Amino acid sequence: MVIMRSIAVAVEEGNVYLVPEFYKYIKKVGSGAYGCVASFYDRSKGKYIAVKKILDAFQDLIDAKRILREIKLLRQLHHENILSIIDLLPPESPYFNDIYIVTELMETDLHRVIYSKQTLTNEHIQYFMYQILRGLSYLHSVNIIHRDLKPSNILVNLSCDLKICDFGLARGNIGNLDSNTDDLTDYVVTRWYRAPEIILCVNRYDKAVDVWSAGCIFAELIKRSALFAGHDHLDQLKEIISLLGTPNKEDLDEWLPCKGNTENARKYLETLPYYRGRTFFSLFPDYNHPLAIDLLNKMLCFNPKKRITVDDALMHPYFNGIYVGNNKSCNDTKDSTDNTDKKWIANKGNLVSNSTIDWSFDKFEPTKRLLQNKIYEEIADLHPEMLIRDFQHLNSLGINIPRKHLPLLRSKGLVANTICSDRINSYVLDTLLSTTSSSSSSSTPANSFSITSPLDIVKKLSVVGKQKRLANSQPIPKNQSEQSTEGQKRSIARDMCYSLPTSSKAVSAYCTYPELSYMGDHSTNDKINHSFDVLRTKMALYVKDRKNSYISN
Repeated sequence: MVIMRSIAVAVEEGNVYLVPEFYKYIKKVGSGAYGCVASFYDRSKGKYIAVKKILDAFQDLIDAKRILREIKLLRQLHHENILSIIDLLPPESPYFNDIYIVTELMETDLHRVIYSKQTLTNEHIQYFMYQILRGLSYLHSVNIIHRDLKPSNILVNLSCDLKICDFGLARGNIGNLDSNTDDLTDYVVTRWYRAPEIILCVNRYDKAVDVWSAGCIFAELIKRSALFAGHDHLDQLKEIISLLGTPNKEDLDEWLPCKGNTENARKYLETLPYYRGRTFFSLFPDYNHPLAIDLLNKMLCFNPKKRITVDDALMHPYFNGIYVGNNKSCNDTKDSTDNTDKKWIANKGNLVSNSTIDWSFDKFEPTKRLLQNKIYEEIADLHPEMLIRDFQHLNSLGINIPRKHLPLLRSKGLVANTICSDRINSYVLDTLLSTTSSSSSSSTPANSFSITSPLDIVKKLSVVGKQKRLANSQPIPKNQSEQSTEGQKRSIARDMCYSLPTSSKAVSAYCTYPELSYMGDHSTNDKINHSFDVLRTKMALYVKDRKNSYISN
């Protein structure tokens, strides 16, 4: 395994992407709160991709934890209406600040579609809503609520295929309004798509909040503008009640009793003036689709306990006989009565996941170093070759390396075969000394410890600070096997460790050169320049090529 070479691409002024050399830059797609998205052509796989760069990802720990949550979830969720992560680009070192997330390329989002001049037929609306509900059905089947569903978080391509994205606010292990689960924050969902129970600060809510958000999107697709565009959370509630009408006492008693933590919300509702409400038929006089209005009424029910579920919504007659079209695009406004290329979605199965989501990753108090480690682990899971490059450095910091990567490290001679724990406790130096001692049998080639290339590399090393080049480093002649004494083996091991910056714990026992004494300071690792990283990579590659010669398996 070789770490991919990176090139610098200027996406916009002051924003440079470091991407693999086989990525061809196409254009900037957009930017948001968390970073910039650009499209590339992956020449190695022959397809277009989107690369999202999150600049200074750890500047805000709450935002960084949301990024981690999204990465964790998208790597576990697999559904055609959920955005999937293709790759996480490896950073230059464990002390990274920028994160590169590679996903499928979707040309636009539903917000842009709604507010464009593109004609949206009922056929388009049906297909969009069907896909949104399919994605939600999958999420709810694994006990996840999205909590931030809105048009800009729904990506669309030119074929009207749709994918839900942005899972930074998602939450798992949700019970219901009567459960004793932990209280949930009300600071979720963009205001216009926020369910009444969230506005009223009912801090135990359930999957029905996603159904409400989807209903708001449904109405926005029909109206081509936001249904409830409140200026603040109180105005938002008034907008809802003025359209749906004041909820009756029976409904309020069912889900908003005048006691406990809902007492104040109940009293506030009772102080509002009475609203009779309006019908969606009067709101959309030109939209003559009664089944759509019926479904919309059920999705935008004020009482969350009476609100339709996602699965029941999918079985609503409105979705009977959806016309897709083999080559249907968002630019195609052809009448749905054209029978030339119809395709019917008859199978509403395969919506439910049989797996469960492990949420243990979400239960920690975030710090920059801890978040870096957790995201580094996600990247290393896709690029385990990083562990070869950074093994000594990670080991010196006591960073855990997942058990599943131990075979790879063993194959590179970095971990002894006897290590079976999740955490790697031995240093490269100790491993090399033990393995070289055991490899002194007659089965070892006479020239097995000739490492001219690593010593040449070591001689070229230049590190910021007090570090000096190795003095008088001479390669061991290949034809002098008798010189391969235990002392020389120790010297070789010492030189190899010297080429990888680490703490004094790893080197002080064997390093005799005085210029190495400063290496006890971990902060030195922060000052290693790019050229040193390149040389260190070359050293790791050399170890890979020569492992059978001087390290016993």
